[in-house]
Amino acid sequence: MEKQLEEIEVFLKQLEDMAPTEIDEKYNEMENLMPFHVLILRDGLIHRVLDLSRSALEMYKNKNMIPGIVLTRSVFESVALIYFLSEKVDKYLSDRNIKNLDNFLERSTLGSKNDDTEYESINVLTAIDKLNRKYTGLRKLYNSLSEHAHPNWAGTFGSYIRLNENKNKLILGPNSGTLAHIGLPPLIIALAVFIFYYGKLKKDTNQLVEACQE
Repeated sequence: MEKQLEEIEVFLKQLEDMAPTEIDEKYNEMENLMPFHVLILRDGLIHRVLDLSRSALEMYKNKNMIPGIVLTRSVFESVALIYFLSEKVDKYLSDRNIKNLDNFLERSTLGSKNDDTEYESINVLTAIDKLNRKYTGLRKLYNSLSEHAHPNWAGTFGSYIRLNENKNKLILGPNSGTLAHIGLPPLIIALAVFIFYYGKLKKDTNQLVEACQE
């Protein structure tokens, strides 16, 4: 467990070094604002992942496993969305279909499921499944995190109720000793994937700027 925690800290340091603190105003002054909207989503996601992952790490260190797992699940969803964004940018660079990318950006940055905005947000399971087609097995990891995030067997009985050594009494309270393998490996994988696609999008955004100025 200690080695996994150290690996997460290394990834978080990489993310901290990569994360910008502002978006250059030159992008907001372009005639075509698509690169600006890509940056809003891309850089909003890196700060979201940093925030969630730092909190998850603290939960795991303190053996608060279920809160850590719930946070890790949210990180996974953000990773799926940045992968989806990267895929959409790649598609635009190849076919110049502005409507397709614009629709995705509107739904990703302005969308909601509760009618707060006029746009319907991207279905996170759609993004997870797209990521799974690239990296087989990630949907299975996400499903495991979800089982523990929900108040069903894994998230309640399996996490907060256990037999004592004599198997004649139920003990209540966090069962922190057996859950590290549920949350830590997925967080490590999620951070590694996010770092790769964030770096890729930094390069692709430069191509997108050029394409939008043609």
